[in-house]
Amino acid sequence: MIHIDDIKNVEKDSILLLAYNADYLAREAAKEAFIHHIKYDSLCQGQPVARYYHLHKNVWDTLTYEFNHSPLPHFYSSDFENIMQAISITQHLEGDIVEIGTFQGSSARAMLNFIHRSAINKKCYFCDTFEGFTYEEAQDSIDLRWANTHTETSLQRVQEYLSAYSNFTLHKANIITDNLPESISKICLANIDVDMYEAVKAALYKVKDKVVKNGIIIAEDYGHTPSLTGAQKAVEEFLEENPSCFMPLYMGLSGQMFLIKL
Repeated sequence: MIHIDDIKNVEKDSILLLAYNADYLAREAAKEAFIHHIKYDSLCQGQPVARYYHLHKNVWDTLTYEFNHSPLPHFYSSDFENIMQAISITQHLEGDIVEIGTFQGSSARAMLNFIHRSAINKKCYFCDTFEGFTYEEAQDSIDLRWANTHTETSLQRVQEYLSAYSNFTLHKANIITDNLPESISKICLANIDVDMYEAVKAALYKVKDKVVKNGIIIAEDYGHTPSLTGAQKAVEEFLEENPSCFMPLYMGLSGQMFLIKL
């Protein structure tokens, strides 16, 4: 077994067998083999489908770190890898990154971690009640299951959890009745993860006109049914009410819906 850096020393009539757990490593090995005219093949045959985190080192490293170091129960690699993909896609667009529905900060810290590793220059806003679904609209919602849930959080707790980073602002608000901070004029990426029908619908409209062309809204809860059917209903209504404004792209593995601004 040899390291990528040692491929240049392999005899030219040898065959290099690639054994790896991430595609970005295989690409580097194949690149080096090509430079030195060494034939190669994969030790593992077949054509399994690579996940996004297999393709990009910073995504792999971020997920590995968060899995090993997060004390929070909410770790969803498929959700997080798609958020990181959206960050990569939109990094050169104008505008900030906004998350509505931060809860305990698990996805927020993964986002900040990835942004830091990738040297992306973006400000992040994380918006939540930081008290759970205790507000009046949640008590009266047609989406019965959410009232008085998600109370295991606070603004101070999330601030401490994200304290390794500085490029963010926490904004305490009820997205149904309150506005986004005035400092947010343009949005390149919005991650909406507020579960409840009325909150999802309100959040979509709060970010709609601020999202720049080719920017992305992630409707986090779209395919998390049947529990989050209300969120799916909100997204479908939003698309019907705003035809030709967004291109929907369903992420089947995670249940997220990407809405790409046209």
